[in-house]
Amino acid sequence: MRVRADWQLTGPLLALWPFRDDVWPQQGRPAQQQLLQLLRQLQPLHPVLLAVPPRWYASVRRQVSAEIPIVMLPYNDAWPRDFGPFWLQQQCTERIRAVQFDFHAWQGLYPDYQADKRFASALTQRLCCPLTRYDLVLEGGAITTNGDGVAIVNAVSVQRNNPGWRLSQISAQLTKQLGLKHIFWLYEAHAADETGGHIDNQVQFADSCTLVHALAAPVLAVLQQQLVAAGLHYRYVALPALQTIQPHAHEFHTVARRKGVMVRGQQPLLASYVNFIRVADVLLLPQFGLPTDQPALTSLRQCLPELQVLGVAADEFIKAGGGPHCLTLHTPASGVNTTWMNSSNKR
Repeated sequence: MRVRADWQLTGPLLALWPFRDDVWPQQGRPAQQQLLQLLRQLQPLHPVLLAVPPRWYASVRRQVSAEIPIVMLPYNDAWPRDFGPFWLQQQCTERIRAVQFDFHAWQGLYPDYQADKRFASALTQRLCCPLTRYDLVLEGGAITTNGDGVAIVNAVSVQRNNPGWRLSQISAQLTKQLGLKHIFWLYEAHAADETGGHIDNQVQFADSCTLVHALAAPVLAVLQQQLVAAGLHYRYVALPALQTIQPHAHEFHTVARRKGVMVRGQQPLLASYVNFIRVADVLLLPQFGLPTDQPALTSLRQCLPELQVLGVAADEFIKAGGGPHCLTLHTPASGVNTTWMNSSNKR
């Protein structure tokens, strides 16, 4: 079995409702509206699904139009990319199996992450999908794959999360557990990336033969050399470099201060156009209200004419340390039980 790429998973794009008052400004209300805008923009083109914790379900159902299905799932914060399951599929069959890696809340950005650790189990139980758990800590944002056995992984993040493991041991485990043929490591992490270095801020496969990136020229050259040495040749699409935005203190005065939770509004915010979402023949590109927003859209549309490239506002997402890709999780449409996804589609 082999791990699937985002665009190979044709089930609903799952998003989680932001609500924490010690992470999100105004208890997540601006981010909630931005997330709903994203889901409504995508919904005519691809199915979407919104999950909320049980105690928030009634309130959210009253706010959200019946067109958007809502389900109840447990979690501590709204980042399913990093604690959700990886989906593996048997070649030439529809059989799907899920894999769950361990999760430590990015080395302790908040102390209450037990519901996050149970999220993959709750989701796969609903889907009647078998789940295998591993002790290795691997956040979904730290890896990108082309769905054909090739993956690029951020070594800084993975080694930080697994200090007792050698990189060769991690590589052997991922090769076996995800059905990979090639793993290529990126040894760079942006100082403003509070995850310790995630690949979905640096480079992502947009399709099986295209890498979209915001890498500096020397870093890109090293990666290209590794790929070529393995006989792999890709199309490379460059986006504007990662940018840091200085937060305004007044935007974070509503964020509660709690022991063990990272203080918001003091560190620079990381804005990456690479933190995009690819579903079917659609690509959602984050927009931050920066002068580079439109050039990034124009460049991607010119380089990927086969895709419908749409801009989605993401300036509220980065205030809590992530982007559109981090806030969502692709799900399979075949090989699992999807009937539950529409069971809560009424007010």
